[in-house]
Amino acid sequence: METCLKNKFEHLSNLYFPEDGEGYLEARQCAVQLSRFPAAVVYVEDVEEVKDAMACAVDNGYKVSPRGGNHSYQGLGTMDGYIVIDMGRTCKPEDFVIDKDDQGPHILEGSKYIGTMKAQAGCTNAVMLAMGHKNFQEEGGLTLIGSCPSVGITGYVLGGGSGDVSPYVGYAADIVKEFQIVLYDGTVVKASENENTDLYWASRGGGGGNGIITHLTYKIVEAPKQKMEEEEGKKFTVLNLALSLKPDSFEKAAARIQEWFYDADPLITGKFGGTNRWISNAFSPVLTSSLFTGTYVYLGSWREAIEDLQTTGLLDEDLFDIMSDFDNPPPLDPDVFYQVDATLVENYEVLCDESASPCVQFQDTPGAIVGPAGTPAIQTAVQFDTYGEAEAFQICSAQLFRDATIGSFSWSYTSGDFCKDLGIGDDKCEDKPLPLPFKGSIRVPKSCIDKDVIDAMLVAA
Repeated sequence: METCLKNKFEHLSNLYFPEDGEGYLEARQCAVQLSRFPAAVVYVEDVEEVKDAMACAVDNGYKVSPRGGNHSYQGLGTMDGYIVIDMGRTCKPEDFVIDKDDQGPHILEGSKYIGTMKAQAGCTNAVMLAMGHKNFQEEGGLTLIGSCPSVGITGYVLGGGSGDVSPYVGYAADIVKEFQIVLYDGTVVKASENENTDLYWASRGGGGGNGIITHLTYKIVEAPKQKMEEEEGKKFTVLNLALSLKPDSFEKAAARIQEWFYDADPLITGKFGGTNRWISNAFSPVLTSSLFTGTYVYLGSWREAIEDLQTTGLLDEDLFDIMSDFDNPPPLDPDVFYQVDATLVENYEVLCDESASPCVQFQDTPGAIVGPAGTPAIQTAVQFDTYGEAEAFQICSAQLFRDATIGSFSWSYTSGDFCKDLGIGDDKCEDKPLPLPFKGSIRVPKSCIDKDVIDAMLVAA
């Protein structure tokens, strides 16, 4: 097997075997699981090299383990005794195939996809977001990605794949139009609704194992029509919502939230996608009632979001108070709420910061205020002109640069100086110490409400 691979691959730096010491130890590592011991790790760069590696494995009686973004918590892309075929080096955005003539109806009534992107299997969520932004921002195109930017798209799709815009566009299994796959005998096939349909069906959320995927074709879905689109263009808003369920109306309030998810008009609620959480007062000495909180990427302006929340019954003063009406409000949950020192932002302009309480713009918007203290149920709203910027901000503020934690490293590959990696000016950056037991510091942007930072993320992806 080893001789076969060395004969097939000119660049031996693409091959690692157990006797290769540190190189092999690094090549066998996974996102979390570190104890896998493959027979070999092969870094391929194109379809022909995939076929060569597969042939060496089959001819010598080895099983293969395709590896995309290497984010499997169980280490399933790096199996013991297998030949790992790592697809990471196949990602070449300059070779993406963009087809704006391939269009058609999508899942929700009136929705449609406005084009496709054919990408290599080694690409990541971040690359797909950046390329979707580059090629479809003017059309309001939505590129579905998961919350972690460095997760590989192949494992993401094979696992079903959900993201912030899933309520409108569906799962990754719904937006992948075609796979290109190398089978065990080296045959290259395509799988779609019209070709090798069983293989297509099995690969859309089935977990893989039917061959090595080399390319995926994504549908790019058009954002829904917005009320002020003709005058102002499309808008996309990242917002935080916090509602307290009134104790004397708890059952009705809880039912209203369930109805909002399951029974309200999906053309409205489908515009809200993100993370929700219940915080029970049974587990908090601070709370007198339970909280419903969430962070959403909303497909529209913040004003339209308030109107939609009203229309679907989620801003009902008879059922809900808001968190900031408490004498001692609990801290925002960092796993749900993004960290930003502003209440209202439009296209990087801060209209209200934390010192402005209540925010005049919220006060002047019908339906925005809930509760006797005159504070908004929408805790913060950050509005952008493009979906790519909104999603990049969500990544930036929700986890990537929020705290100097090891999460910053697992979410994205970095030298430890994100600003240098992204090409951001030093004046926009700061050092944050790593928490114990880690030593040293990490350099990150001071703020995510900065067009230079967001643009750099979308370019560097």
